[in-house]
Amino acid sequence: MAKWKANHNPDPLIQRLNKCKSIDESGNVTFSGFDFSIIPSRLDAMIELSADIPEYQKYSIVKQALWTAGKRTITKDSFLIQVRRLEGEYLKAPEKKYVLATALSIDHRFHELHNTVVNNSRITFSKNSPLTFAKARRTFAESLLNVRVEYPTNYTTVRICTSAKTCEDAGSKALYNLDLIRGFLNLSINSMRGHSFSVGMRREPINQIVLAPMHTLHEQSGKLATEMYWYQEDYIEPVRVFYEPVVSRFEKVVDFVQKMRSRLSKCNYRRDIEDAVVRYNDALDSRDWNTGYIKLWSVLELLTNTLKNSYETTIRRAAFIYEDYANACQLLLLLRDFRNELVHRGSYKTTIEVFIDDLRQFVQQLLFFLIFNRFKFESLGEVADFFDQPRDSKVILKKLKLLNCAQKCLNKMIIK
Repeated sequence: MAKWKANHNPDPLIQRLNKCKSIDESGNVTFSGFDFSIIPSRLDAMIELSADIPEYQKYSIVKQALWTAGKRTITKDSFLIQVRRLEGEYLKAPEKKYVLATALSIDHRFHELHNTVVNNSRITFSKNSPLTFAKARRTFAESLLNVRVEYPTNYTTVRICTSAKTCEDAGSKALYNLDLIRGFLNLSINSMRGHSFSVGMRREPINQIVLAPMHTLHEQSGKLATEMYWYQEDYIEPVRVFYEPVVSRFEKVVDFVQKMRSRLSKCNYRRDIEDAVVRYNDALDSRDWNTGYIKLWSVLELLTNTLKNSYETTIRRAAFIYEDYANACQLLLLLRDFRNELVHRGSYKTTIEVFIDDLRQFVQQLLFFLIFNRFKFESLGEVADFFDQPRDSKVILKKLKLLNCAQKCLNKMIIK
């Protein structure tokens, strides 16, 4: 149930909203001025809703609650009552099936992807969209006056069928599950290449499989479900369509994806790894490599369970799996320093392609270890404890001896 977060006082914000609110003769509520453009976001940050409500839906509930509560003088209690009402309505709402239509930069003339299911979303790949979907998308795109882009050709079309309570939910779930598959594909492709360098100053996404610029939501019949659409804000032009001339190499990419998914299905911390793969994929999608680098470092922190720990802990844990531990630590220290320089100075370096490639490979190796290890860890926290163990075998044997002694002592204790 919705509640105010501790140590936050919404009263001053609500008082400002009451001052910029007006009600006409028909009882319609209107908010005017700059305050209404910023206060809902601040109230959203002060309130806590059920964990089952997505973040983007939470903000929608907060804004809608203000309009309803605004019919009278708004107080923190009257506002909270409306938030709880909308929260309950959302949680009780039935789910409906939607289909998100988009495309991937895989050349459909040479490569074929098999249909699959990801987190209960059915993903269908094809050379072309069904006629009803294609017609609805084309008509809708032509109606958008503010969106004029060079749409890619020869991309593989994709439809993701998912169940959700709202259109926003459906779009978010569908894109997440598609990005998960795309993340595995890019992870597989990226792992099969060494360092790569760009020509000139023009940056392209490091990922070779990217999304089309626009995604639309449909009913199962193909008819548009909403005029809402999802658009790549940093889209400039189509990337080079992915084509692997050696067919067997692409088959290896797909086979490796299947192996990763199969192993991950038995992993106790599967959701954490899936989030990491999606975030890895997002970091390498960007043409802004500075931003991509910072995002990629955050994936390293996620995988080492050091989001609230020092950089030294991140480096130590990330280097643990390497034979040349000292060299791995030294390189990670350089990557850490480079990350800090980007954050604090916002500086751009032509050498970023070397550093982002090094960081990419560290993240990839950690992902592979966490997916394919046979230690049956219960959680990323347990993995972190494993990474914190000494690397000296003599020290480990001494610890094992002490632990064995402690166990024997506890088993034979007679003093109660």
